[in-house]
Amino acid sequence: MKNVLAYLGIIVVIIGVVILMFSVITDSIRNTMLLTSAILIIAGFILHIIFNKEVI
Repeated sequence: MKNVLAYLGIIVVIIGVVILMFSVITDSIRNTMLLTSAILIIAGFILHIIFNKEVI
């Protein structure tokens, strides 16, 4: 379970990037798709930092 949590942030970032790529490739750039992908990318970065933080 700990291994999955270590990669959860990266997986969320990749999902956000795929949504962003899909909106650009299909030329249907809408605010909802851009906002969704931005939220997923930012949340993925935060999750990655939180789950991979080492307590000293």
